[in-house]
Amino acid sequence: MFKSILLRLLPFLRSQPPLAQERIEHILLVGSGSRLNIERALDYAAARFPAARLALLAEHNDQGTRVVHAGVAATGAYHGLGTAASLRREAAAARYDLKVVLWTGEGQTGLKLLAFYLPARRMLLFTEGGGAFTWSFDDRLAIWNHVRWRMGSGRPLLATLRRLGWAVLNPILSFVAFILLLLWHAGLFVRRILGRRRRDE
Repeated sequence: MFKSILLRLLPFLRSQPPLAQERIEHILLVGSGSRLNIERALDYAAARFPAARLALLAEHNDQGTRVVHAGVAATGAYHGLGTAASLRREAAAARYDLKVVLWTGEGQTGLKLLAFYLPARRMLLFTEGGGAFTWSFDDRLAIWNHVRWRMGSGRPLLATLRRLGWAVLNPILSFVAFILLLLWHAGLFVRRILGRRRRDE
């Protein structure tokens, strides 16, 4: 699975033709966001690629699976990362030309990660602001600016990386501190028990 995800990241490392020059006939929309944004993304894809067939993949317990859109030919349900292999096989059989993924701050991280695992020739990221950019080297600045905005609205590079580092390290340091405190209390408890036994002897 991790090898496949890595292969899906490779388009980011090389230039690709503009989507306007590609033949897009079959699109998978990964609904990793709210129902409102799923509908907006479907409208966007239908307007930009009017001749393409649309398929939707959304959370099985989310309103997204009940989205009714004139251009949607099929709707699939995501039941967690345990179903990733079967969803990948279905996507491979469908031979999607493009996958449109909701990159919104609405959770559903598992479904966002799954999008990288599903095969398609190209990948387009749709944000809650209505903007969209491809997952490619050519749109690297748009991707980076979006990440910076998501993390704190355009801070300098070093400050952004520092904030990201602390966001990762803080839970780890807290967990280590908790374990050390637990071991200290366990050691204190054992010493008290041994001390009582010695006094009783």
